Amino acid sequence: MGKPFPGQILKPFTGDKNAVLLIVTDLMVSREAVTLEQYLTRLHADLSHGQEAAIACYVGKEVHELEALQESYQSCGIMKSLRFFTTCRSIYYFELMDTTLFVNRPGQFEKQLFDGLVKSIEEQQTDELYSHATAIFQFFLDERIEPGIVRIHLHYLAYTLLDLVNNDTVTPDSTLMESTFLKVNYAMLSMEENIEHLCEFSLMCAEKLKEQQKSNAMGVLAKIEAFIHEHYRENISLKLLGEQFYMNSAYLGQIFKKHFSISFSDYLNQLRIEEAARLLRRTDQRVYEIATMVGYRDSDYFISRFEKLMGRLLHNIVKVPMLRTLLINILHSLTERRDIFSQMLELVGFHL
Repeated sequence: MGKPFPGQILKPFTGDKNAVLLIVTDLMVSREAVTLEQYLTRLHADLSHGQEAAIACYVGKEVHELEALQESYQSCGIMKSLRFFTTCRSIYYFELMDTTLFVNRPGQFEKQLFDGLVKSIEEQQTDELYSHATAIFQFFLDERIEPGIVRIHLHYLAYTLLDLVNNDTVTPDSTLMESTFLKVNYAMLSMEENIEHLCEFSLMCAEKLKEQQKSNAMGVLAKIEAFIHEHYRENISLKLLGEQFYMNSAYLGQIFKKHFSISFSDYLNQLRIEEAARLLRRTDQRVYEIATMVGYRDSDYFISRFEKLMGRLLHNIVKVPMLRTLLINILHSLTERRDIFSQMLELVGFHL
C-alpha cells in the first residue's frame, strides 16, 4: 500500500477478512491542505493501486472525542450491512446513508417473487431472469426488510434453486457451489451487484436444468412412445401425456417434435392410419367400424385423414378384401359342386 499516511492507525477488523481500520484526524487532513473528501479519494486510489479486487471505504460517523470512537466504528458496521441497499460506489459516508429502521418480521410477498423466478428457470425463460432478480431485491429495499431476515430469504432461495437442479442427486453440482452468489456475503455488495450475481446464478441453474431435461427426455420419450403404441385407440393428448409422465405439455410437445421430426398429433394420426390400412386389407370390417377401432369417432374425418396420408382413395383399398372374400366364396362353391359331380360319376363307374 506504499508509505503510511502520517498519524494513521491501521489494524485488522476483528472477524473480517482483508479489512483494516483507519482513524483519520483533522490534523492529518489539514497537513495535506485538502478537504476530507479529497483526502479519502486519494487514500482510496493509493489502496487500490495494484490490487485486482475492488476496495471499498466506509467513512463512519464523525466524532470529536476518543471515548466516542466505538460509536464511529459501529456506524461502519451498519453501513456494511446496508451496502446492498445503496448504489455501488467506492466510498460510503455514514451521514449520506439512509439508516431508516428496518422491519424485523418476514415480508408477505417474497415467496411469490421467488416462485416467479423458479418458474422462469423451469420454463427456460432466461430473458425474464433479470426482471425477477430486480423485483426480489427491490422488494427488500421497499419493505426495509432487516438484513438478517434478507440473509435468511436468500439462503432459502439458494437452497430452492439447488434442489431444483440437483433433483435426486446426492452431491451438489460443483460449478454451482462455486458461484459468486453462494460464496459472497450479499451485505458487502451493492444492490446492482447482488442483482447481477443472482441473475448469473439463475442462468447457471437454467442451463444445468436444460442439460438434465435433455438427458432425461431420451428415456422419457421411449416410455411415451411405448405408451402411445399401447393406447393410440384411446382419446390421448399432450396434456394427458404430460400428466402421465409429470412434464409440462408445451415442453413435451417441443422435445417430441425435435426427437421424432413430426408433431405429436401427426405422429398419432400416422400410427392410427397405418393400423387402419392393415385392417382394411386383412379384414371384412366396415369402414366406420375400423375407424372406431383405431381411435376415430368421426368416420368422415377418418376418411379424409386416411386419403391425405395414404395418397389413395379409401374405396380402392376396401375393394381388395371384398374381392378376396368373393373369390373364396366362389372357390368354396366350386369345390362343393366338384364333390357332387364326382359322386355322380362314381355311380356310373367313372372316377376323377
